[in-house]
Amino acid sequence: MGVRLCVVLAEWLSHNSNCYGLDLGFNDLSSDGKLKPFVEFGKLKKDNNIALVSLSNCNLKDDKLTSELFDTLSKFKHLKYFDVSGNKSLFPKFLDKLSVYLPFFKYLTVLHLDENNLDDAAIVKLCEVVPFVPSLNYLFLTGNKLSEASQIAICRMIDNAKSLFSVAFDKDQVELKYQERIGLLTMRNMELALYGKKPDSVTTVEPGSTQLPTADPTTATTQATATATQNKYTTDEQELISALVSQNKQRGQQFFTTDGSGSSLHYKRVGEIVCGS
Repeated sequence: MGVRLCVVLAEWLSHNSNCYGLDLGFNDLSSDGKLKPFVEFGKLKKDNNIALVSLSNCNLKDDKLTSELFDTLSKFKHLKYFDVSGNKSLFPKFLDKLSVYLPFFKYLTVLHLDENNLDDAAIVKLCEVVPFVPSLNYLFLTGNKLSEASQIAICRMIDNAKSLFSVAFDKDQVELKYQERIGLLTMRNMELALYGKKPDSVTTVEPGSTQLPTADPTTATTQATATATQNKYTTDEQELISALVSQNKQRGQQFFTTDGSGSSLHYKRVGEIVCGS
């Protein structure tokens, strides 16, 4: 897509308020001048209805125009979906600037940062700022290498970002104990969002079983504690495991299954695998 086409598209956007999405993915926007029309559109039409923007694999560069574009997008009042995956010439260096703009994306619910070669410093920086993005529900980090330091930072991020329901990552990059903790924390956030408080009833799920139990609550509590201890969960995690299983059982929803070996729990959300198999 050339500069002229970018100008025409930006002009069209300025005269069509019923446009809700802008997908520029897989167009090389690194050349001088290609981003400028969209920056000008955003500055002139801050009250636009754009809810989706994709800049996936656009070969973006860390320059003044890119910074201006992100600053402009952060002011869009309806923007909920933002995809900047596959921009390896932009990241991880640009993460420092992105961390400044992200808290101003007040209505953003989905953020794609896949395949951006994010290093430990970038991941940690991202994890520090995500809790300040008030509406973010889904964060995608697949295709980035995650060391143990990054995995710990992600867990802390989810613990602090109560709106975050799902973090996508490559399973082979994350240790099982952190996968499990991420599953617990994202489900806790979902419970808080749906019901306003942590459930206080308890039961358990038996190792090797794919069915929710009907055991007596007292016996179930003991079994939940024993299972959690075997898997080296903290006290809070033990309580969370048993409480969530019980409340989801009452709703007829199955969030917990096992891997068949009885050695560890995996976590599922209705209609969506959060982590585990």
